Amino acid sequence: MRILSLFFLLVPFGMHAGDLWITNDSPFPLLAQVYGGDGVFDQQVVAAGAQWHWTDQQVISGPSTNPNQSVTPYTVIWYCSKGGQPYGTNTNVAVGSWVRAQTSVGQNICPLPKKKTSQRATSKS
Repeated sequence: MRILSLFFLLVPFGMHAGDLWITNDSPFPLLAQVYGGDGVFDQQVVAAGAQWHWTDQQVISGPSTNPNQSVTPYTVIWYCSKGGQPYGTNTNVAVGSWVRAQTSVGQNICPLPKKKTSQRATSKS
């Protein structure tokens, strides 16, 4: 019984999970990219007004030997989903944080779709 109790006490300490709640509170659909270490961990298009719960869900036993393993702080870079223009960047994001597009540093706007202009057919007589 003691061994079983010890197991349940120690298992959570072997877990390494970096959770972020990524909220697109902008009026535009945006591509959110989660960076950590030396590259992109994951990315997803987040609809306007929607949320994405990102987690790295890694289980480790002892110190990591993987140089690309997630180490906070994270960076979330937002891009306009149509056209790929930069929207903004959240830096120094700690595990468990809520990340919002509107609090990112950047232009925080996507190009608006151009209205189609109708040209009247004119006939010359």
